[in-house]
Amino acid sequence: MRCRDLRIDADMLARVVEEMAGETPFSGVARVSLHGEVVLDRAWGYRNRADRLRCESDTRFGMASGSKTFTAVAVCRLADEGRLSLDDSLHDCLSEDLAGIDEGVTIRHLLTHTSGVADYFDEEEMGDVEFESLWSDRPAYRMRRPRDIYEMFEGKGMKLRPGERFSYSNGGFVLLGMVIEETSGTAFSRFVEESVLRRAGMEDSGYFAMDDLPPRSALGYVEGEDGWKTNIYSVPAVGQPDGGAFTTAPDMERFWDALLSGVLLSPDAVRELTTPQAGASGGESYGLGLWIRDLGNGSLLRYASGSDPGVGFNSGYLGNGAVKITVIRNTDGPCWKVFMGLVSLLKEFLNE
Repeated sequence: MRCRDLRIDADMLARVVEEMAGETPFSGVARVSLHGEVVLDRAWGYRNRADRLRCESDTRFGMASGSKTFTAVAVCRLADEGRLSLDDSLHDCLSEDLAGIDEGVTIRHLLTHTSGVADYFDEEEMGDVEFESLWSDRPAYRMRRPRDIYEMFEGKGMKLRPGERFSYSNGGFVLLGMVIEETSGTAFSRFVEESVLRRAGMEDSGYFAMDDLPPRSALGYVEGEDGWKTNIYSVPAVGQPDGGAFTTAPDMERFWDALLSGVLLSPDAVRELTTPQAGASGGESYGLGLWIRDLGNGSLLRYASGSDPGVGFNSGYLGNGAVKITVIRNTDGPCWKVFMGLVSLLKEFLNE
């Protein structure tokens, strides 16, 4: 079924984006494809406010925690290759002295946010203001490797017992990045770029340094009392295993295509990654580095999501991938509301 049979056009979808953005003008990109046909590929606002450079459909945007999904796929690739098992103990995978971390914590626990490991930024208790303040004593420009982040929660021990319940953990994904480095013998960012991003054809995506961004990159903006400022001092200098990669909306469509077609992982690994593994708040579930929401009538939304100061990211697919939606913005604002506005409209037209 083609999009013209569904009575959906780009202007209709663009109006949803603008209406859901509300009083905060949308700055970013929204892209929608139905059954392989792109029906919305539109940009709003500026990627660089000082030079009045507008956002475009191929602008590179920060992903915040959205790139946890890339970390999870990289770990599953190592499992597919027999280099580790998801049920291996973390202690068996790292030579690091993991003082205070329970011996029962497994790779699967980390992937599903059920490890109980204490975090350096606990999102159950902290928000963007507290995240920004983290970099007062440990400057963001020094955060360039997973171990730089690990030092921020090393020795903090456990928050919960392994497997006790879902508790979103950035630190858990930092530990996964360290496992990737030790198992592969390759720097985390290089391994993910080569084994996941390039394999998926995502030539515009990567772990770029905030002080050395490539062409077509969007600066993230935070609105303060004196106007807009960039987020360069508000996030780590280089994306880490728990978030911070850069991508484009077209690259995210390539990612979902590569994942669902078996280019990145074995069918069994894809099934495990996209199947609910742990119950989260709000009636949602979590797979392996991926959120899963039941939309009713048997329709499931699987998606990656992230938010940092000056960054909003949501990208996912409905059902078997017939509908793919990506919304990315480079200012604070209701990115999630825009994304779900599109999801709510499009699920009504989807015949699974």
